[in-house]
Amino acid sequence: MNFTIYNSLIIAGIIQGLIFGVIVLSSKKYRSKSIFYLVLLILAYSLGNLQYLLADVGLMTHVKMYSYVWLPISSVLTPIFYLYYTNYLDPDKSKINRFEKLLFMPFIIFLVLTIVYRIGFILEIESFTFVGFYMNVIRINEIFSVLFCLTFLIIPLVQAYLNRNKKPQYNSNYVRPNLDWMYFTFVILAILTIYWGYLTYLNLFTDKQGQVSYNFLWLGVAISVYWFGYLGIYKYGILSDRKKIRSHGLKTLEIAKDSNEEKNKHIEALETILVQQKKYLDPSLTLESLAESMRISKSHLSRIISTELGLSFTDYLNSFRVEEAKCYLNNPEFSNYTIVAIGLEAGFNSKSSFFEVFKKEVGMTPSAYKKKIEHKISTEAS
Repeated sequence: MNFTIYNSLIIAGIIQGLIFGVIVLSSKKYRSKSIFYLVLLILAYSLGNLQYLLADVGLMTHVKMYSYVWLPISSVLTPIFYLYYTNYLDPDKSKINRFEKLLFMPFIIFLVLTIVYRIGFILEIESFTFVGFYMNVIRINEIFSVLFCLTFLIIPLVQAYLNRNKKPQYNSNYVRPNLDWMYFTFVILAILTIYWGYLTYLNLFTDKQGQVSYNFLWLGVAISVYWFGYLGIYKYGILSDRKKIRSHGLKTLEIAKDSNEEKNKHIEALETILVQQKKYLDPSLTLESLAESMRISKSHLSRIISTELGLSFTDYLNSFRVEEAKCYLNNPEFSNYTIVAIGLEAGFNSKSSFFEVFKKEVGMTPSAYKKKIEHKISTEAS
Protein backbone atom coordinates (compact mmCIF):
# COMPACT_ATOMS: atom_id res chain seq x y z
CA MET A 1 0.00 0.00 0.00
CA ASN A 2 1.26 3.46 -0.91
CA PHE A 3 -0.82 6.13 0.79
CA THR A 4 0.34 9.74 0.48
CA ILE A 5 -1.28 13.02 1.43
CA TYR A 6 -2.33 13.46 -2.21
CA ASN A 7 -4.07 10.13 -2.76
CA SER A 8 -5.57 10.27 0.73
CA LEU A 9 -7.26 13.57 -0.17
CA ILE A 10 -8.34 12.11 -3.52
CA ILE A 11 -9.86 9.07 -1.75
CA ALA A 12 -11.78 11.42 0.54
CA GLY A 13 -12.97 13.33 -2.52
CA ILE A 14 -14.12 10.15 -4.27
CA ILE A 15 -16.11 9.02 -1.22
CA GLN A 16 -17.57 12.49 -0.84
CA GLY A 17 -18.51 12.60 -4.53
CA LEU A 18 -20.27 9.23 -4.42
CA ILE A 19 -22.20 10.11 -1.24
CA PHE A 20 -23.07 13.53 -2.66
CA GLY A 21 -24.41 11.96 -5.85
CA VAL A 22 -26.60 9.43 -4.03
CA ILE A 23 -28.05 12.08 -1.67
CA VAL A 24 -28.87 14.58 -4.44
CA LEU A 25 -30.37 11.98 -6.78
CA SER A 26 -32.61 10.69 -3.99
CA SER A 27 -33.86 14.18 -3.10
CA LYS A 28 -37.18 15.30 -4.61
CA LYS A 29 -36.11 18.94 -4.39
CA TYR A 30 -33.48 18.53 -7.10
CA ARG A 31 -35.43 16.72 -9.80
CA SER A 32 -34.23 18.54 -12.89
CA LYS A 33 -32.21 17.60 -15.98
CA SER A 34 -29.40 20.03 -15.23
CA ILE A 35 -28.92 18.64 -11.71
CA PHE A 36 -29.06 15.08 -13.05
CA TYR A 37 -26.22 15.80 -15.47
CA LEU A 38 -24.29 17.67 -12.80
CA VAL A 39 -24.47 14.69 -10.43
CA LEU A 40 -23.66 12.32 -13.30
CA LEU A 41 -20.57 14.41 -14.02
CA ILE A 42 -19.40 14.18 -10.41
CA LEU A 43 -20.09 10.43 -10.24
CA ALA A 44 -18.26 9.81 -13.54
CA TYR A 45 -15.32 11.88 -12.39
CA SER A 46 -15.22 10.06 -9.02
CA LEU A 47 -15.20 6.65 -10.73
CA GLY A 48 -12.55 7.84 -13.18
CA ASN A 49 -10.32 8.88 -10.29
CA LEU A 50 -11.00 5.62 -8.48
CA GLN A 51 -9.69 3.42 -11.29
CA TYR A 52 -6.35 5.27 -11.47
CA LEU A 53 -6.12 5.35 -7.68
CA LEU A 54 -6.20 1.54 -7.49
CA ALA A 55 -2.82 1.42 -9.20
CA ASP A 56 -1.49 4.56 -7.52
CA VAL A 57 -1.92 3.18 -3.99
CA GLY A 58 -0.60 -0.26 -4.98
CA LEU A 59 -3.79 -2.31 -4.84
CA MET A 60 -2.97 -3.57 -8.35
CA THR A 61 -0.33 -2.98 -10.98
CA HIS A 62 -0.94 -0.51 -13.83
CA VAL A 63 -1.02 -3.44 -16.27
CA LYS A 64 -3.79 -5.17 -14.31
CA MET A 65 -5.66 -1.91 -13.82
CA TYR A 66 -5.73 -1.23 -17.58
CA SER A 67 -6.50 -4.90 -18.32
CA TYR A 68 -9.32 -5.48 -15.81
CA VAL A 69 -10.69 -2.15 -14.58
CA TRP A 70 -9.91 0.80 -16.85
CA LEU A 71 -12.73 2.47 -18.76
CA PRO A 72 -12.41 5.52 -21.07
CA ILE A 73 -14.35 7.73 -18.62
CA SER A 74 -12.33 10.85 -19.48
CA SER A 75 -13.92 10.95 -22.94
CA VAL A 76 -17.47 11.00 -21.52
CA LEU A 77 -16.94 13.87 -19.07
CA THR A 78 -17.14 16.53 -21.80
CA PRO A 79 -20.55 15.59 -23.27
CA ILE A 80 -22.03 15.26 -19.76
CA PHE A 81 -20.60 18.65 -18.83
CA TYR A 82 -22.01 20.17 -22.03
CA LEU A 83 -25.48 18.73 -21.33
CA TYR A 84 -25.41 20.20 -17.83
CA TYR A 85 -24.48 23.61 -19.20
CA THR A 86 -27.16 23.67 -21.93
CA ASN A 87 -29.89 22.40 -19.59
CA TYR A 88 -28.95 24.93 -16.92
CA LEU A 89 -29.36 27.74 -19.44
CA ASP A 90 -32.55 26.24 -20.84
CA PRO A 91 -34.44 24.25 -18.15
CA ASP A 92 -37.34 23.63 -20.57
CA LYS A 93 -35.08 21.88 -23.06
CA SER A 94 -37.06 18.83 -24.10
CA LYS A 95 -34.54 16.22 -25.21
CA ILE A 96 -30.99 15.54 -26.36
CA ASN A 97 -30.51 16.73 -29.94
CA ARG A 98 -28.52 14.99 -32.68
CA PHE A 99 -25.37 17.03 -32.11
CA GLU A 100 -25.37 16.22 -28.40
CA LYS A 101 -25.80 12.52 -29.16
CA LEU A 102 -22.78 12.66 -31.47
CA LEU A 103 -20.68 13.98 -28.58
CA PHE A 104 -21.00 10.56 -26.94
CA MET A 105 -19.70 8.70 -30.02
CA PRO A 106 -15.98 8.93 -29.09
CA PHE A 107 -16.70 7.43 -25.68
CA ILE A 108 -18.74 4.62 -27.25
CA ILE A 109 -15.96 3.87 -29.75
CA PHE A 110 -13.26 3.79 -27.06
CA LEU A 111 -15.54 1.68 -24.83
CA VAL A 112 -16.18 -0.88 -27.58
CA LEU A 113 -12.44 -1.16 -28.31
CA THR A 114 -11.77 -1.62 -24.59
CA ILE A 115 -14.38 -4.38 -24.34
CA VAL A 116 -12.88 -6.13 -27.40
CA TYR A 117 -9.46 -6.06 -25.77
CA ARG A 118 -10.86 -7.26 -22.45
CA ILE A 119 -12.53 -10.23 -24.14
CA GLY A 120 -9.25 -11.02 -25.86
CA PHE A 121 -7.38 -10.71 -22.57
CA ILE A 122 -9.76 -13.15 -20.90
CA LEU A 123 -9.28 -15.53 -23.85
CA GLU A 124 -5.51 -15.13 -23.30
CA ILE A 125 -4.79 -13.50 -26.64
CA GLU A 126 -1.52 -11.84 -25.67
CA SER A 127 0.14 -11.11 -29.00
CA PHE A 128 2.40 -8.06 -29.21
CA THR A 129 0.20 -6.51 -31.92
CA PHE A 130 -2.97 -6.97 -29.90
CA VAL A 131 -1.54 -5.49 -26.70
CA GLY A 132 0.13 -2.68 -28.65
CA PHE A 133 -3.19 -1.83 -30.29
CA TYR A 134 -4.86 -1.48 -26.89
CA MET A 135 -2.03 0.70 -25.55
CA ASN A 136 -2.59 3.00 -28.53
CA VAL A 137 -6.30 3.13 -27.73
CA ILE A 138 -5.44 4.31 -24.21
CA ARG A 139 -3.00 6.93 -25.53
CA ILE A 140 -5.40 8.23 -28.19
CA ASN A 141 -8.21 8.40 -25.62
CA GLU A 142 -5.98 10.52 -23.36
CA ILE A 143 -4.95 12.94 -26.12
CA PHE A 144 -8.46 13.16 -27.53
CA SER A 145 -10.02 13.74 -24.10
CA VAL A 146 -7.70 16.68 -23.41
CA LEU A 147 -8.50 18.37 -26.74
CA PHE A 148 -12.20 17.50 -26.49
CA CYS A 149 -12.48 18.89 -22.97
CA LEU A 150 -10.56 22.07 -23.80
CA THR A 151 -12.73 22.75 -26.87
CA PHE A 152 -15.99 22.42 -24.99
CA LEU A 153 -14.71 24.49 -22.10
CA ILE A 154 -13.72 27.35 -24.38
CA ILE A 155 -17.16 27.49 -26.06
CA PRO A 156 -19.20 28.06 -22.85
CA LEU A 157 -16.33 30.16 -21.44
CA VAL A 158 -16.65 32.61 -24.37
CA GLN A 159 -20.46 32.54 -24.10
CA ALA A 160 -20.33 33.21 -20.35
CA TYR A 161 -17.82 36.02 -20.89
CA LEU A 162 -20.05 37.70 -23.48
CA ASN A 163 -23.04 37.20 -21.20
CA ARG A 164 -21.17 38.83 -18.32
CA ASN A 165 -20.37 41.92 -20.34
CA LYS A 166 -23.83 42.30 -21.86
CA LYS A 167 -26.24 44.62 -20.07
CA PRO A 168 -29.10 42.41 -18.85
CA GLN A 169 -32.65 43.27 -19.83
CA TYR A 170 -35.15 42.70 -17.04
CA ASN A 171 -38.03 40.43 -17.98
CA SER A 172 -40.76 39.87 -15.40
CA ASN A 173 -41.60 36.50 -17.00
CA TYR A 174 -38.07 35.14 -17.00
CA VAL A 175 -35.57 34.70 -14.18
CA ARG A 176 -32.15 35.29 -15.70
CA PRO A 177 -29.51 33.04 -14.07
CA ASN A 178 -26.32 34.65 -12.81
CA LEU A 179 -23.40 33.04 -14.65
CA ASP A 180 -20.50 34.80 -12.91
CA TRP A 181 -19.80 31.77 -10.71
CA MET A 182 -19.87 29.50 -13.78
CA TYR A 183 -17.52 31.78 -15.70
CA PHE A 184 -15.00 31.67 -12.85
CA THR A 185 -15.26 27.86 -12.66
CA PHE A 186 -14.76 27.55 -16.45
CA VAL A 187 -11.55 29.58 -16.19
CA ILE A 188 -10.18 27.32 -13.44
CA LEU A 189 -11.15 24.12 -15.30
CA ALA A 190 -9.62 25.44 -18.56
CA ILE A 191 -6.31 26.16 -16.76
CA LEU A 192 -6.33 22.66 -15.25
CA THR A 193 -7.12 21.13 -18.66
CA ILE A 194 -4.13 22.91 -20.21
CA TYR A 195 -2.01 21.52 -17.38
CA TRP A 196 -3.50 18.08 -18.07
CA GLY A 197 -2.44 18.45 -21.71
CA TYR A 198 1.07 19.41 -20.65
CA LEU A 199 1.40 16.34 -18.40
CA THR A 200 0.01 14.12 -21.16
CA TYR A 201 2.63 15.48 -23.56
CA LEU A 202 5.42 14.80 -21.05
CA ASN A 203 4.11 11.30 -20.36
CA LEU A 204 3.59 10.23 -23.99
CA PHE A 205 6.13 12.12 -26.08
CA THR A 206 9.21 12.69 -23.90
CA ASP A 207 11.77 10.57 -22.09
CA LYS A 208 9.79 11.12 -18.85
CA GLN A 209 7.25 8.50 -19.88
CA GLY A 210 5.93 6.69 -16.79
CA GLN A 211 7.59 9.16 -14.42
CA VAL A 212 5.05 11.99 -14.60
CA SER A 213 2.93 12.46 -11.49
CA TYR A 214 -0.72 13.43 -11.96
CA ASN A 215 -1.38 13.87 -8.23
CA PHE A 216 -1.48 17.66 -8.24
CA LEU A 217 -3.76 17.65 -11.30
CA TRP A 218 -6.13 15.09 -9.75
CA LEU A 219 -6.30 17.06 -6.54
CA GLY A 220 -6.88 20.38 -8.33
CA VAL A 221 -9.61 18.98 -10.57
CA ALA A 222 -11.21 17.14 -7.63
CA ILE A 223 -11.49 20.35 -5.63
CA SER A 224 -12.82 22.25 -8.68
CA VAL A 225 -15.35 19.62 -9.75
CA TYR A 226 -16.75 19.03 -6.27
CA TRP A 227 -16.89 22.77 -5.59
CA PHE A 228 -18.62 23.17 -8.98
CA GLY A 229 -21.11 20.49 -7.93
CA TYR A 230 -21.96 22.02 -4.56
CA LEU A 231 -22.15 25.51 -6.04
CA GLY A 232 -24.30 24.24 -8.92
CA ILE A 233 -26.76 22.70 -6.45
CA TYR A 234 -26.80 25.89 -4.36
CA LYS A 235 -27.37 28.13 -7.41
CA TYR A 236 -30.08 25.80 -8.71
CA GLY A 237 -31.90 26.06 -5.37
CA ILE A 238 -31.79 29.87 -5.50
CA LEU A 239 -32.92 29.93 -9.13
CA SER A 240 -35.77 27.51 -8.40
CA ASP A 241 -36.92 29.59 -5.40
CA ARG A 242 -36.77 32.78 -7.46
CA LYS A 243 -39.02 31.30 -10.12
CA LYS A 244 -41.59 30.26 -7.51
CA ILE A 245 -41.42 33.63 -5.77
CA ARG A 246 -41.83 35.54 -9.01
CA SER A 247 -44.77 33.49 -10.25
CA HIS A 248 -46.51 34.06 -6.90
CA GLY A 249 -45.33 37.56 -6.11
CA LEU A 250 -46.23 39.27 -9.36
CA LYS A 251 -49.83 38.19 -8.91
CA THR A 252 -50.41 38.89 -5.25
CA LEU A 253 -47.87 41.24 -3.68
CA GLU A 254 -48.07 44.95 -4.13
CA ILE A 255 -46.61 47.89 -2.25
CA ALA A 256 -49.21 50.51 -1.56
CA LYS A 257 -48.48 54.19 -2.13
CA ASP A 258 -49.84 57.07 -0.09
CA SER A 259 -52.39 58.87 -2.26
CA ASN A 260 -53.60 61.36 0.41
CA GLU A 261 -50.81 63.88 0.16
CA GLU A 262 -50.33 66.20 -2.82
CA LYS A 263 -47.15 65.42 -4.71
CA ASN A 264 -44.99 66.84 -7.45
CA LYS A 265 -46.21 65.58 -10.83
CA HIS A 266 -42.82 64.07 -11.56
CA ILE A 267 -42.85 62.20 -8.26
CA GLU A 268 -46.34 60.86 -9.08
CA ALA A 269 -45.10 59.77 -12.51
CA LEU A 270 -42.07 58.17 -10.89
CA GLU A 271 -44.24 56.26 -8.38
CA THR A 272 -46.46 55.08 -11.19
CA ILE A 273 -43.45 53.63 -12.98
CA LEU A 274 -41.88 52.16 -9.86
CA VAL A 275 -44.95 50.93 -7.98
CA GLN A 276 -47.52 50.04 -10.60
CA GLN A 277 -45.04 48.69 -13.14
CA LYS A 278 -42.76 47.33 -10.38
CA LYS A 279 -39.67 48.67 -12.09
CA TYR A 280 -37.80 48.63 -8.78
CA LEU A 281 -37.56 44.85 -9.18
CA ASP A 282 -35.14 45.41 -12.05
CA PRO A 283 -31.61 45.29 -10.51
CA SER A 284 -30.18 47.09 -13.55
CA LEU A 285 -32.56 50.06 -13.24
CA THR A 286 -30.69 53.39 -13.28
CA LEU A 287 -31.53 57.04 -12.72
CA GLU A 288 -30.57 57.72 -16.31
CA SER A 289 -32.97 55.13 -17.78
CA LEU A 290 -35.81 56.36 -15.56
CA ALA A 291 -35.19 60.00 -16.51
CA GLU A 292 -35.17 59.01 -20.16
CA SER A 293 -38.52 57.21 -19.85
CA MET A 294 -39.96 60.29 -18.09
CA ARG A 295 -38.43 62.61 -20.73
CA ILE A 296 -36.55 64.78 -18.27
CA SER A 297 -32.85 65.14 -17.57
CA LYS A 298 -31.03 62.89 -15.16
CA SER A 299 -29.87 65.83 -13.00
CA HIS A 300 -33.39 67.29 -12.87
CA LEU A 301 -34.92 64.00 -11.71
CA SER A 302 -32.20 63.56 -9.09
CA ARG A 303 -32.85 67.07 -7.77
CA ILE A 304 -36.63 66.49 -7.61
CA ILE A 305 -36.21 63.25 -5.61
CA SER A 306 -33.75 64.91 -3.25
CA THR A 307 -35.91 68.04 -2.76
CA GLU A 308 -39.34 66.41 -2.54
CA LEU A 309 -38.43 63.23 -0.66
CA GLY A 310 -35.18 64.11 1.09
CA LEU A 311 -33.56 60.95 -0.29
CA SER A 312 -31.01 60.02 -2.89
CA PHE A 313 -32.27 58.07 -5.89
CA THR A 314 -30.50 54.91 -4.65
CA ASP A 315 -32.02 55.14 -1.17
CA TYR A 316 -35.46 55.85 -2.62
CA LEU A 317 -35.25 52.86 -4.95
CA ASN A 318 -33.93 50.57 -2.24
CA SER A 319 -36.79 51.55 0.10
CA PHE A 320 -39.21 49.86 -2.31
CA ARG A 321 -36.98 46.80 -2.53
CA VAL A 322 -36.73 46.48 1.25
CA GLU A 323 -40.53 46.69 1.54
CA GLU A 324 -40.86 44.02 -1.14
CA ALA A 325 -38.46 41.75 0.74
CA LYS A 326 -40.32 42.35 4.01
CA CYS A 327 -43.57 41.29 2.33
CA TYR A 328 -42.03 37.90 1.57
CA LEU A 329 -40.31 37.55 4.94
CA ASN A 330 -43.58 38.39 6.74
CA ASN A 331 -45.49 35.77 4.77
CA PRO A 332 -45.33 32.17 6.17
CA GLU A 333 -45.84 30.83 2.63
CA PHE A 334 -42.29 31.91 1.81
CA SER A 335 -40.64 30.62 4.98
CA ASN A 336 -38.92 27.73 3.16
CA TYR A 337 -37.43 29.91 0.44
CA THR A 338 -33.82 31.06 0.76
CA ILE A 339 -33.23 34.62 1.93
CA VAL A 340 -30.83 35.14 -0.98
CA ALA A 341 -33.59 34.26 -3.48
CA ILE A 342 -35.95 36.70 -1.73
CA GLY A 343 -33.36 39.48 -1.89
CA LEU A 344 -32.64 38.91 -5.57
CA GLU A 345 -36.35 38.83 -6.39
CA ALA A 346 -36.84 42.08 -4.47
CA GLY A 347 -34.48 43.77 -6.95
CA PHE A 348 -31.08 43.58 -5.26
CA ASN A 349 -28.24 42.37 -7.44
CA SER A 350 -26.33 40.46 -4.75
CA LYS A 351 -26.62 38.93 -1.29
CA SER A 352 -24.16 41.44 0.17
CA SER A 353 -26.03 44.52 -1.11
CA PHE A 354 -29.34 43.08 0.13
CA PHE A 355 -28.05 42.45 3.65
CA GLU A 356 -26.30 45.82 3.83
CA VAL A 357 -29.29 47.89 2.66
CA PHE A 358 -31.82 45.85 4.66
CA LYS A 359 -29.86 46.29 7.89
CA LYS A 360 -29.49 50.01 7.21
CA GLU A 361 -33.26 50.41 6.63
CA VAL A 362 -34.65 47.98 9.24
CA GLY A 363 -31.91 47.88 11.85
CA MET A 364 -31.29 44.15 11.58
CA THR A 365 -30.25 41.62 8.96
CA PRO A 366 -32.87 39.78 6.85
CA SER A 367 -32.01 36.57 8.72
CA ALA A 368 -32.62 38.21 12.12
CA TYR A 369 -35.82 39.80 10.83
CA LYS A 370 -37.09 36.45 9.58
CA LYS A 371 -36.35 34.78 12.93
CA LYS A 372 -38.16 37.58 14.72
CA ILE A 373 -41.25 37.14 12.52
CA GLU A 374 -41.19 33.34 12.92
CA HIS A 375 -40.88 33.69 16.70
CA LYS A 376 -43.81 36.11 16.73
CA ILE A 377 -45.97 33.74 14.67
CA SER A 378 -45.13 30.74 16.84
CA THR A 379 -45.84 32.75 20.01
CA GLU A 380 -49.23 33.89 18.72
CA ALA A 381 -50.07 30.32 17.64
CA SER A 382 -49.36 28.94 21.12
